[in-house]
Amino acid sequence: MVKNESSLTSFFHLIRRTLAPIAATAGMLLLALLACNAPVQEQTTTAADTAAATTAGPTASTTPLPSATPTPGVDAMLSILDSYPSLETVRLRLDAMRIAPNQGGESLTGRQMLEWILGAQHYDPRSTNAVNEQLFAALDDYTFPHPGARIYLVSVATGLYVEAYGLVPWSLGDYSRQEIDNLFIEDDSYRITDSTLHRGDLPDMPNVTWHTYSIWIDKIIEDAHYKQFNLAHRLTADASTQREAVLRLVDWYQQNFFHAIAPDYTWAVYLDGREPLNNGGPVAYPLSIERIYEERVNGCHEPTTLIEGMLHSLNVPALRLMVHGHGVLYLPTMDRYVHGDHIIGGTNVPPEMRLYTPDEFRPFAEDVAWIYQISRDKYQPPLSMPLKRDGDNLYIYADRVFPFPDTSKCIDVSDEEWARMSAQTAAYNVRYDTEACVISSDMVPILTLAELSAPDP
Repeated sequence: MVKNESSLTSFFHLIRRTLAPIAATAGMLLLALLACNAPVQEQTTTAADTAAATTAGPTASTTPLPSATPTPGVDAMLSILDSYPSLETVRLRLDAMRIAPNQGGESLTGRQMLEWILGAQHYDPRSTNAVNEQLFAALDDYTFPHPGARIYLVSVATGLYVEAYGLVPWSLGDYSRQEIDNLFIEDDSYRITDSTLHRGDLPDMPNVTWHTYSIWIDKIIEDAHYKQFNLAHRLTADASTQREAVLRLVDWYQQNFFHAIAPDYTWAVYLDGREPLNNGGPVAYPLSIERIYEERVNGCHEPTTLIEGMLHSLNVPALRLMVHGHGVLYLPTMDRYVHGDHIIGGTNVPPEMRLYTPDEFRPFAEDVAWIYQISRDKYQPPLSMPLKRDGDNLYIYADRVFPFPDTSKCIDVSDEEWARMSAQTAAYNVRYDTEACVISSDMVPILTLAELSAPDP
């Protein structure tokens, strides 16, 4: 007998918040304040000249920031930055940040650079990745205090845009300052011991440290904060709470990435002509976020990096942690932990079972031997439905589905449980041959990050 269950997906319309229009007067006062720092000109200036002076800020740089009249939404975004008590530390950090032009000249503050990104550059996270990548490439003409400062700036720009346009049903204004610190993070992946890097406070859990890598991957971290926005927003469009949003992202990730233990698709696919690293172990790390999506091979670190970036782009606080060398994501507003290995360990586990309470997670934090036992204790699926790859396709397959040590029969799955699992993996049209003890599915083409993150028509 072959089991094959399909179901229709229900969609719930989300009542979106709308921001009341921000008075133009506040924006004009802010622009006038910035213009006060510029030298007084005796000659007559045009409106475009005035906009250029106030957008770029006072600078004698030989590589001046491009100028343009700010978009109508800029005043609203800057008003949020200046009026929300929760953003006080963000204001202080931006004002203290100094960004130097590579060709010499007076440095800019983080606020001035932020105004340029949102105003002159018309930054919109809903644009194509190619457009925004070109925008942020202009930052290469400037030297930041550390890579984390640049990532921080990109993250804040995205956060203000999302807040101003009401793209999620929660608000930056409702967060504590600590939660804001857990959202906008100076996320330098390598120089973790630098005391100037602010990355929020670690949760009260043994053997927890900030997540770091043996090689430099700051570009992947930066890209994760904006290149996945359209995908993340589309996946969570009907989520009314942060928990619902997290569950949708975890569930999607489970069914689109697999662990680097398959014989044909290991870490070697990321070498791209480079020599293996560290004399073994993970021999390479992807050269780009695009490569991660192209290959779909993951360990425990990639899920925490990419899902953290997705959540940050949706203004959901999340902290990437290292526990006994394993990548773990902590969700401060929910007080939950997610282990990267568990996310890519199976396609058919209910996503809520991947969110661990502090009490559930503590045995692993205290003793690495509990790494997989905590997931087994919480939920053990009746059978495993692992994700595999064949060329440019993904599929689900498992043979010898026996209730070991008894190999005389196939594992029995109730109709109710099969209905749930087949609905969860509906894209694959999974089938279970209960006579041959084989699970199989359709082939699903691998889509690139650019395809998955394309703006809605």
